[in-house]
This record gives sequence, C-alpha cells and structure tokens, in this order.
Amino acid sequence: MANLLLFNMKMDTDDGVLGFTTDWVNELAGHFDKVFVITHTSGRIQVRENVRVFSVGREKGYSELRRALEFYRLLLGVLRHHQIDYCFIHMIQIFAVMAAPVLKCYGIPMTMWYGHQATPFSLHLAHALVDKVVTSTESGFQIPSNKKVCVGQGITEAKFPFRPFRERNQPYMLVNVSRLSPSKNIHALIEAVALFTRRHGDNSIKLYLIGDALNARDCSYKNSLQEQVARLGISTNVVFCGSVAHAKICEYLTSCDLSTNLAPAEGSVDKAALEAMAIGIPVILQNRSFRDIFAAAGVQADRYIVPDIQPETLVSYFERHLLANAAQDHKQLLALSQYIHCHHGLKGLASRIAKEIVAKPPVNL
Repeated sequence: MANLLLFNMKMDTDDGVLGFTTDWVNELAGHFDKVFVITHTSGRIQVRENVRVFSVGREKGYSELRRALEFYRLLLGVLRHHQIDYCFIHMIQIFAVMAAPVLKCYGIPMTMWYGHQATPFSLHLAHALVDKVVTSTESGFQIPSNKKVCVGQGITEAKFPFRPFRERNQPYMLVNVSRLSPSKNIHALIEAVALFTRRHGDNSIKLYLIGDALNARDCSYKNSLQEQVARLGISTNVVFCGSVAHAKICEYLTSCDLSTNLAPAEGSVDKAALEAMAIGIPVILQNRSFRDIFAAAGVQADRYIVPDIQPETLVSYFERHLLANAAQDHKQLLALSQYIHCHHGLKGLASRIAKEIVAKPPVNL
C-alpha cells in the first residue's frame, strides 16, 4: 500500500452538511497505509488510527492570508516528514490550485472529486492542473474532459439501512434535507404544504426542513421562508430544524412518510436524495439526472420526478404517495434501495476511488 495526502472542506462528525466526509476518509484509509488530511475547517474528529488531521484554521477565525500561509506550512511539513505517494482532493478545488506547483515538484499525482453543476473559474484551473477527476455521475462534472471518471456516490450503508414496511398515518411527515438556499426551491415546497392542508385538513401534514443558511444570501432567503410560513398560516405545519448531525438525519428519514428534494431540474445527483432512497422512503425530485438511476433499478421514474414545481403539481405527487396504499410502493422502494446500496454504497465507492487514485493518469489530449 501507499500513503495518501487528502484535502477537504471540513472534518467534523457532527456537521449537518459535511459530516459524511469523516466516513469517506475512514473508508479510504482502509486502502492506504497512512492518510494525512489537510482540511479548511475542523470540529469533532473521529478517524481511524492511520489518519492524521490538520486544519488551516477557519474554525479559529484565521484570516484568508493566514489560512493560506498555514496551508503551505502544513503541506510542506507533511511532505518533509512523510513519504506521500498520492493526493486526493474532495470538493475544494482551490487547495488543488494552491498545492499543484509543490506536488508536481515532488512528482505526486493528484485526483480530484467534484460533484456539482457549478463550473467556476477555480474549477477550470484545478481541472487543468490535476491528473484525474472522479465524480458521481455524468452530470456531476460538467467541464468536457478526458480526465473524468464516474464512480457513483457514497452512502454509508450502516447509517441508512432499508426500513421495514409500515402504514402511513396523519399527520404525514415530510422531510426535506438541504441547505436553505433559493436554488433548493423550498418556497415552492411550503406553498404545496399550505395547499395540502387546505385540501386535507390543518393537521394533515408536517414538513421538517433539515438544513440551515450558510451565507448572507441564504439568511435572507431563510427569513423570507419564515415570513411565508407565517403569512400562509401554517406555522404548526413547518418545522425549521436547523443543521442536524449527519448521523442523526437517518432518524428523521426513518420516521418520515415522504422525502423531497427540489434542487434544479438539471444538475448533479444529490446525495441527500440517495440517502432517502437507500432507506426506502418515497422521494419527490425535480432533478432529471436521477432518471438513469431509476431506470437501472427498474423503477418508474415518473412516479418520483415532477415535471414542474407548481403547488398543484407537488400536491398531486404528495397525494399519489401519501394517500395510496403504502404497500403498493414498498416493492419498488425495496428494489431502489437495493440498487443504491449496491451501486452507491460507500464501501464500493471508496474501493473505486482508491483504484483511480493509484491508477496511471489518462494521457491528455
């Protein structure tokens, strides 16, 4: 085996958005002798014995300049004291750009994971510098590239097991896991909940919004959502849960009747939606990138992917899953769960990523 240098955004088991990266690091560590992690931010650390974690200090309030200097201090320290054979970058392309001149001097190949529809300039620059890009699906990395390899997503199997069959009872429990951002279309979801209560009673449904605002724009959006809920008179039907530790998200999903994810119709496959599928929860999605997954699992995609996010459309999908006999969905949901665990489970993903990390990079065209 060999030693791996790994860059990522955050190492914090309790983080509601990036808590899963601890699982990824620990699973990858099984494929290497030692793993040295340089992270942008750290919190509660729970890693295997062969993993060491260093933070550039955002959690300490360091300025951007100090974090940059700290990054190079840590990078050079690791390279000076340890033999590093490979570098893996997870969703922090700026670290790839910063490290590339140093790592190329040492002859260390760089593999970058990226899974998002956005293609900022920093990503184009990182793509030019790294040796290989791994992503979840074709839509996860949208820069044309002969460096790209699709390896699936990584759902921690033990945290998201398939749940036994159970009947649904009012109030129906609806869970949405995403940050509170305009791109997630939560305002449309709230409108649909209001319409559902008008049709089926004030206590017919309860929406749990798991996730929080991450920047000033998101904070403004969160305020508008809270005002919307008050204006529609559904304050008892919508719960703003805030950030929830990744390990506890499963508890919400296991208890719910329906999960939603209204991220854009064209974009990368969202891991939160795959986690709901792994448990066997009916999902309502807008993202058409999931069609290939439904097809591969032998499941009818149109039952779960909405053509638009108008309140009437969303409510019709709520009714399709909540008011029908739950047993009718169970067989399809089991097939979908089995497919997710098989093709998007973390153990398999870590193995595929490790193979790509150590494989010879493609010849650039």
